[in-house]
Amino acid sequence: MSPVRLVFLMVACSALAAPLAGHAAPTSTLASADACSGRMTLTERRITEHAGNGMPALIGYVHLTQPIYQVSVDEAVAMVDAQRANRQTCAVASAR
Repeated sequence: MSPVRLVFLMVACSALAAPLAGHAAPTSTLASADACSGRMTLTERRITEHAGNGMPALIGYVHLTQPIYQVSVDEAVAMVDAQRANRQTCAVASAR
């Protein structure tokens, strides 16, 4: 392959991959720094939305997307509980 084609291929791959970089899971340092900012990954956001519709909706969604997200019902419930506890902690901290 010629060097021009390689450069073109590299630029095209980086341009196509750039929008996906924003959906990566946050690192532990970012997660602790943004604890009260309300930032969630795409998976956490969708699970939280379905949890708002009730437990049957959450269970159905988790079973439907389990091959994709690799999240069990127990993990989803723990994720929602952790988010609610985080919101409560942030509300108490902001009330001071």
